[in-house]
Amino acid sequence: MGSRDYVVEFELDYVLNYDGSAVESNAIVVCDRQWFVVCHPVVGLSDCCQLAVQTRLVSVHTALDVLADYELTIISERYPNDNYRLVAEYELMNDQYTPEKLSCRKLVISGHGQPPVRFHGTVQFRLRELLRVFRPDLTVETETHNFAFTNGSEQVYANIFFLNTLDSVYFSELFERYKRGVRRDVLLNINYDHLLIFMTALCRYGKPVLDSYNFDLLLQLASELKVNKMIQLAEMYLMKSKTVPLVRKIEFALQYNLMALLKRLHHQLSLQPPMTALNALHTYLHDSGESLDHMHPTVLSLLGVEEDYIVY
Repeated sequence: MGSRDYVVEFELDYVLNYDGSAVESNAIVVCDRQWFVVCHPVVGLSDCCQLAVQTRLVSVHTALDVLADYELTIISERYPNDNYRLVAEYELMNDQYTPEKLSCRKLVISGHGQPPVRFHGTVQFRLRELLRVFRPDLTVETETHNFAFTNGSEQVYANIFFLNTLDSVYFSELFERYKRGVRRDVLLNINYDHLLIFMTALCRYGKPVLDSYNFDLLLQLASELKVNKMIQLAEMYLMKSKTVPLVRKIEFALQYNLMALLKRLHHQLSLQPPMTALNALHTYLHDSGESLDHMHPTVLSLLGVEEDYIVY
């Protein structure tokens, strides 16, 4: 299935649940998944709740995950003139969420008084890609996935023949060692959870897949291990992203030597009025809580802000 747009209209009544349980909206079934909005109470704040878009497999026999963009729009029945909006892109919808990722994109609503509160809203989402799962559990060794990566105590298993196709000097060296009988590599400098996330992104779907939630970690580890196909995927994501701030894109380009991205950003800035870059910098500093003295001089220069312009 190619990219398609869908819209879910929903209503939900938010009732304070002291046990911390969530309230779910009505759902629409697309690609063997239920798509719905879930509302969680915020502990200790009776007039505050958080909403998130989630999915759930209709059948346990389905092995398809979804890469999607979505926009969640909320209107409270109590204050119909107030609109709330959450935009997400390259969101990986699967059943592999960690507890902290269950609502990784949250829309927090407060100041609407004591529950119950009724919300109306829509979720407009765009399917980017259907992803067939080839490796549901990388912690299990198989006949073909028999090369272990370990931090000393726990390990993940991968197919070294597949990893050798990812344009990586590191994996190519491991492949040569594999042919000589070596079946593991120890990576003491990488946290096991990060290692599992990275190897899952490489192997779960039979090809590298990047999502917005983990892309900075994936880019960092891909750079450390010189996995060029993942680096190229991250660079393409940054080129297309509408949610990553311009300033952050420049920082990524300089940090990881993403020359194609840097060239494109420089070209885009050259076509814009000077105030466009300055406004982007102002917005970024405001939203991130950073100050000019924390910014790299090269980043400022690309934005048209030279050192002698700044008064501390």
